[in-house]
Amino acid sequence: MLSVEQCLAALEQCGAPIVSICGGEPMIYPEIGRLVGEILARKKHIYLCTNGMFIRKKLAEFKPTSRLFFNVHLDGLERTHDICVERDGVFREAIDGIKAAKAAGFLVTSNTTIYKETDIEEIAELLAYLQTLGVDGHMISPAYSYAAVMTKEIFMSREEIREKFRQASKLLERYNIVT
Repeated sequence: MLSVEQCLAALEQCGAPIVSICGGEPMIYPEIGRLVGEILARKKHIYLCTNGMFIRKKLAEFKPTSRLFFNVHLDGLERTHDICVERDGVFREAIDGIKAAKAAGFLVTSNTTIYKETDIEEIAELLAYLQTLGVDGHMISPAYSYAAVMTKEIFMSREEIREKFRQASKLLERYNIVT
């Protein structure tokens, strides 16, 4: 595990204007509040990528700013998402975290991974629901295969990705898709 100082040294070395803090789950990093504060003090933008489980618990460690986004990963509505993450209640806790963050004045985006079996109609329903919560934007991306995943048939070929996203672009054009 890197120290805050090591993280900041890497930030200075790369010079990127936007920092994506991901994981695993970055909200379990003991000094996440301090790290985010230090990065913001350097005038960088942050996407704090989270499953949403710890937003409510850690919210007091952060201050709302136009440079910090909680980027909450949701792969579908409640049943689908909880199946994807293999744990009941994750969707509901993420939604509660989104509501708490929005009520406290934070910017929130969603991040959805599209698999071969993803129902694009369900994703449109998810985005419509998230709009009612005041979510500021949405990111969607195809799932890419990697060595640790044993179930390879959930991933799409390049042509399948193109076709799935042709369908998605027509259906999702009314939402604020972040690019």
